[in-house]
Amino acid sequence: MLQCTFFQRALQRTLLFVCGILCLWSLEAKVHAEKGKCLTTCVDGKGVMQYPDGSTYTGEWKHGQRHGKGILLYPDGRKYEGKFTDDQLDGSGIITLPDGRIIESQWKKGKQIVARFANGDIFTGTWTDGRFYGKATVTLPNGDRYSGGFKGSKYEGYGVMSYADGCKYTGEFKNGKFHGKGAISLLDGTVIKSDWKEGHPIP
Repeated sequence: MLQCTFFQRALQRTLLFVCGILCLWSLEAKVHAEKGKCLTTCVDGKGVMQYPDGSTYTGEWKHGQRHGKGILLYPDGRKYEGKFTDDQLDGSGIITLPDGRIIESQWKKGKQIVARFANGDIFTGTWTDGRFYGKATVTLPNGDRYSGGFKGSKYEGYGVMSYADGCKYTGEFKNGKFHGKGAISLLDGTVIKSDWKEGHPIP
């Protein structure tokens, strides 16, 4: 029987580790609704506003809301530079972390929907309270790809794990592991159906 690489390495843990970093640093929009102190003109044109949590926005305004290009600095050293619409992060932007790492991001009405890391990791989905929920796709530089359900930044529910070597797992996940009914597709076309528990097939 042909072997697949997922029998030889813990890719799931790698994905969850990377996702954990992303979720830890995903920018929350809670401060956006808070009233801050306007240091210049914050109605139309360009202006600067400082928020109660220490965050500072410098950029374009329209009708008293952040609208256009701007820079949002967080007190912990994070920086978002990109587009705003109706006071929310919206469109493309660049997240710079305190350690210098850069994340290219896409936003929709204050929700981060795409993040691309410098090492090639790509996350497509939505966040709730800084974690993946619902359906999302994770693509790694080596070509491995997961598409399916997430709960609390871990694989949950139905999903498909496709590996760069051509092997694939299709089925149920729980707490980030193969769990429930699933099928392994091998390189020679063989399909092995099995019940799984915490990442291991049940004999």
